Amino acid sequence: MTRSQISIAVSLGLAIAAGSSPAGAWSCTRSIAQCQIEGANKENIVEKCRAAGASCMKTGVFVGPITGKKWNNVPRK
Repeated sequence: MTRSQISIAVSLGLAIAAGSSPAGAWSCTRSIAQCQIEGANKENIVEKCRAAGASCMKTGVFVGPITGKKWNNVPRK
């Protein structure tokens, strides 16, 4: 694991522990982009991340399609 991957993992872990979106103020749109970056080597990741983002826009909850981890209170933008 590279330093940047460790940093991302730690940031996401802290966000999960806090029960909020990654990096605190990430929007649904930003969560989609990050999802696609982190899952770049996964099959159908673009579609899966977009579906998670569409759900986030309705509910304010982003559920990572790869990990199943849930972020609550994500700004719907």
